[in-house]
Amino acid sequence: MPIPLCQPDLEYQEQSLKIADLDGDRSNEIISYYSTFIAPESYTPKNSNPYDNWELTSVVRVIRLESELPKLFMTEH
Repeated sequence: MPIPLCQPDLEYQEQSLKIADLDGDRSNEIISYYSTFIAPESYTPKNSNPYDNWELTSVVRVIRLESELPKLFMTEH
């Protein structure tokens, strides 16, 4: 039996970052996403079965620039 070959398509992740005003409040947010596989709890490199129930998951992150950027420039006195 051949080993299944299944990976998230990187073509869809090439442009996985966007800066936009999502809620119309005139402040921008950074939106990023990626997809990956999560191994089952029973997975170990020595005891791996290519037919285990791996889960494909997608992660979306939204960062509000107005609240996060000032933190980068704050200095402690």
